[in-house]
Amino acid sequence: PGLERVFLADSGSVAVEVSMKLAVQFQTASGHPLRQRFLSIR
Repeated sequence: PGLERVFLADSGSVAVEVSMKLAVQFQTASGHPLRQRFLSIR
């Protein structure tokens, strides 16, 4: 339920980049266009 599509990436960096772009797009579509910050751990 809720998982209707799959994205296959050829490398880990591409997968991370696309997932971040999808997260921003989802927040914008959900009515939260200012939620564009990411938390990372070094």
